[in-house]
This record gives sequence, structure tokens and C-alpha cells, in this order.
Amino acid sequence: VKQYTQASAALRRMGMGAQWKPITKEDLKMPGDITETNRIGQRSSVLAWFWRLEDGEAVGEMAQIYRVNWLRAKARVARWEEEKKFVSNKMVWTVNSFKHEQNLCAEVANDSQLGLLTYAEKQADLWADFAVHAQRMFAWARGTPKKSKVASKGPKLHGNLVVLTTGYNVQI
Repeated sequence: VKQYTQASAALRRMGMGAQWKPITKEDLKMPGDITETNRIGQRSSVLAWFWRLEDGEAVGEMAQIYRVNWLRAKARVARWEEEKKFVSNKMVWTVNSFKHEQNLCAEVANDSQLGLLTYAEKQADLWADFAVHAQRMFAWARGTPKKSKVASKGPKLHGNLVVLTTGYNVQI
């Protein structure tokens, strides 16, 4: 920047530097899509003036740069959509896994001695509680807007009734 400023000042003194603009701190900021690939609000990003071309110079090169940035953004959206589906399925798998563990413990409780019976029943209840808690949290996560999630940290519980922000209540 220092060399550019000195050179443009010298050109101005010679009467040739009228078209050279000063470089500001805003011009030196890195575009967010380079430094933060997953940031929100990239559509309002503007390239610094020294990266833009005058009067359609090398329009093909700039079109290629914009095409690459668009393809990167499209790929990022596709990855997030895939991740959303995967997380949704993981929620179902988690609850099913807890219920499976509960059923295994219940089977052991049916075929066991008194000490093992008590332990197996306790384990079955524990896995049932895990399943119910997971269902509550997943229902809350699916039905609550992002801003509300940040403020509340979880569903509201009233006895054995979960009050969801979607307007639907779930009896557990």
C-alpha cells in the first residue's frame, strides 16, 4: 500500500496520476467467502475497486471468477441440505436405538433372577427416559425458529407435557 501510495503520488505530480484512486482500509479487507467459507450474507459482498475491471476489460475472466464463486456457493448449499437430511435421520435412529436398548433390557428382566431382574428393569426405564428425552428435544429442535432456540435452550416442560413453540403439545 505504501509503495502504491508513493507511486500514485509521483504520477500525480507528473500530471499522469489522475485516474489512480487511493487505497482505503475497506479495500484491503479480504472477501469473506475466502476467509470464512460458511458465512451468512455473502450476496452483499463487493470486490474492492482494484479487483474490478474497467469498461468490460477481460469480461470472460471476470465471468469465470463469478462462475466459480457461484458454483462454490451452490455446492455449499447442497452440502447443508444433505447434512440437514442426515441429521434428521440421525434423530430417528437415536430414538430407535434407545427403544431397542429398552426392549433388550426388558427381555432380560423377563428371564432373570431377582437381582438381575431389578437391574434390568432399572436399565429399561433408563433407556425409556433417554428415548423420551431425545424425542422431546428433537421435536423442539424441528419446531422452533433459530432465534427462539438461542434464547430458550430447550423445550418447556409442564409435568409430563412438553409445550412446543409450534403450537402442538406432546404427551409423554
